[in-house]
Amino acid sequence: MLYIENFPGFKILFEVLFYFIFILIMFKYKYRNIDLYDKKIFLLIFLFKIILGILFYITRENAFGVNTGNDELVYFNFAQEYFKLGEFPVFALFDMNRSFIIYDWIHFVVFNETNIMFIIVTNIFVSVLTWMIFYRELRQLFKDNAKYMIIFLSFIPEVLFQNFQNMRDTLILFFVILFVKILYNYITYKKINYFIVFILLYFTATLRFYNLLIEAAVLFLFAMFVIKFKRIQILVSSLFFIFVILILYPGVIDTIFNLLTNFRELVVYNIKAHSDYDFYLLPQFLATDTYTNTLIFKVFLTFIVTPNPYKFLDLGIIEQMVIISDLLFLSLLFFLAHALYYFRQLDNIEKIMFLFIVLYTIIILLSPYYFNHSMTIEMLGGKVVEVPFKYENKFIIDKNAILKAFNIKTK
Repeated sequence: MLYIENFPGFKILFEVLFYFIFILIMFKYKYRNIDLYDKKIFLLIFLFKIILGILFYITRENAFGVNTGNDELVYFNFAQEYFKLGEFPVFALFDMNRSFIIYDWIHFVVFNETNIMFIIVTNIFVSVLTWMIFYRELRQLFKDNAKYMIIFLSFIPEVLFQNFQNMRDTLILFFVILFVKILYNYITYKKINYFIVFILLYFTATLRFYNLLIEAAVLFLFAMFVIKFKRIQILVSSLFFIFVILILYPGVIDTIFNLLTNFRELVVYNIKAHSDYDFYLLPQFLATDTYTNTLIFKVFLTFIVTPNPYKFLDLGIIEQMVIISDLLFLSLLFFLAHALYYFRQLDNIEKIMFLFIVLYTIIILLSPYYFNHSMTIEMLGGKVVEVPFKYENKFIIDKNAILKAFNIKTK
């Protein structure tokens, strides 16, 4: 059965054409150095994702709300309420995690209609733009095989899931890659725009707050070891950063205090709250009121491979997409270990990128709020920055190994 009764066909066609023309203009004036063949790949990826997004929408009675916690419904409902009131959601500008409401609200105002499909089309455009802005770096690293990496990164199953939902992850991934590009370009061209860095940090904080902490830590290390700020400069910058955070987000102190004092309770609560998910040791966990550290740790580890891969054929397409991505990311741990082994021999920017991944992964793994299958979706933003790693012209994510896995010939 197809659910097309409320599908805004004409407006979606207009939106798709707008972004398609926008990409063509960028190719002509901003990214003229992209190979013609690779330009065609970007355009085909955009159109193919649009088709998949429309199919995802019209084949589901409820095209949104399928993600854990239904966060996308919260964004949608808030934006819809303010749209009907004719007001701008100012509060979202100063909320630690809800600026995505403004993202939805803008679409509703522009199209004078509340429909998730407008957001999905923009998400798909942003997902293509992400690798367009990073093309030069991918080309530098992977040479003629850059186009295969673009395809590979564009169609990771959970990436598609993010694109087809009213989720902030697509935007966060864009900001993460842009942040990495800025640091990478400083090493190459000795130029850095501190205003853009500030804007990135701001929007990162309002989309998902812990990303700000990670990027701030990376920036701190970058200033210390790469830009080589003086100690007094680093101290003043750090104090100013903390001051601004406390002014804009006073609730962060209560959040940190709550994590430090109630960590075990938060872990137990979140595991029970997601008890409908298929992960190992759940019956053992729910059958007791005595939660030992060993039991919590074992259950915690099982979320890394949730849903259960053994039940792959019995699960729905969303769970199957998650399983494929989980196994994919677990396979990359070998390359991360390889980077750690050669850490001292990496140059400064590579060390910063490596620390970015480590900090991102640690904060996800230690967070009591992400005990569900979406944990690997969250980790995606950190994992993709492994792409730029290299060691003496051999990439930590070995391009030949990846290409051979997909039966692609390498030179």
